[in-house]
Amino acid sequence: MTRLDPLAPDAPTDAGDRVTDAASTRRLRFQAALAAWFPALVVALLVAAAAGAYGTYTVYEDPGTHAEERTVDEWTSTGEFAHRGLVTVENDIYEPGTVLSEQPFYLAELVSDLSGEFAYAYAGDGPEELTVRARTELVYREYDPEDGERYWERREPLGEREATLAPGEALSMPFYMETATTMDRLSDLEDQVGRLPVRSRTEVAVVATTRAVGAVGGTDVTERSTYELPYRFRQGMVEVTDPGPVETTHADTVTVRVANEYGRAAELGIPAALVVGLGGLGAALWARRTGRLALSPAERARLTFAATRRDLEEWITVGQAPEADQQRTVASLDGLVDLAADTNERVVEDADAGVFAVVHDGVRYEFHPPAAAVIPSATDPATGDTDPTGDDAVAIADGRGDPDVDTDDEEPDSDERESDPAGKSEPNEASGDERDA
Repeated sequence: MTRLDPLAPDAPTDAGDRVTDAASTRRLRFQAALAAWFPALVVALLVAAAAGAYGTYTVYEDPGTHAEERTVDEWTSTGEFAHRGLVTVENDIYEPGTVLSEQPFYLAELVSDLSGEFAYAYAGDGPEELTVRARTELVYREYDPEDGERYWERREPLGEREATLAPGEALSMPFYMETATTMDRLSDLEDQVGRLPVRSRTEVAVVATTRAVGAVGGTDVTERSTYELPYRFRQGMVEVTDPGPVETTHADTVTVRVANEYGRAAELGIPAALVVGLGGLGAALWARRTGRLALSPAERARLTFAATRRDLEEWITVGQAPEADQQRTVASLDGLVDLAADTNERVVEDADAGVFAVVHDGVRYEFHPPAAAVIPSATDPATGDTDPTGDDAVAIADGRGDPDVDTDDEEPDSDERESDPAGKSEPNEASGDERDA
């Protein structure tokens, strides 16, 4: 048995040999990429290992701290109005002296007195004592109902009071106004201002302004608030817009330093990056040192042929090429494709014969791929023995690993190569003109 030159373009291949093997070719491409990008790979693994080491130290040994606001005391202030109207006019609806409370509107012809109270209270875990000063006013005003812009206003004091409150206690201030007198005062102010050339609305509001001062944990706290109860006089009615209880919550906070928490994903993922970085670096250096990343000449030849085969894919059909009276050998797959293009034929890849062929005008033009590009079948069709594949096949193609190869055998002579039991001539090298065709 003669050892074949792995790079010989006309080295014949046994029936059943496969010209390419996708899995083996992908492995070789990956191996070649690792070898080409080895410095970048080492740098990336070093970065991953360094980042994993730093992150692991940070997460488990020195997580660090951050500032956080925590509520130590929380208290709430509440301002609320109560309002009522006293019926003083004789009528068939209400008895004189009837007090109407918390009504959405009062009848101006029947209710002559409007009164009520403003109450301010405080509750919670805030100051032990709160000093509150409250002032109430009667405010006449005209404003834009669309955006609330005020065109004019007139303030008249109603009362003022100061009290020291403990949690749960309240400060109360009464207010009072005569319906007819208030309506006349509002009308007089409108006359003084004159009719505005814009859409506007007039009202009278009881306005309470408060200022509360106290101390929480040795820190002074101050709160200023304003509360309103609007009355609108129109068409014999006094409409009241009661806002209800208005609560304001105050939170007294302190700044504390707390340890950072990174979560379960960081606790597991960051050490994993360290392990992957160190493990991958060790594996890469070992593979480089033992030569597992380097490609043999046969492996490089296989990759080169696979790339050529892939680039010419559109010209190639897998099948069985028909026989012809004459046979010619073409030196390269590119040349065979050029021949197919010139003769308007297809290149047929005969996987069983391990040959690429173009048949035209009774001549079969063949290209035999390099032996390095051939991956033997799993079983020798002659003996039934298992043939090596993958790396072993490459070793055989390199002449490094076939115990049955007799390196002393000589090439068969020309008479033996050209003998043909069927009377057909064996493939000969195509002439230069035929190749050019």
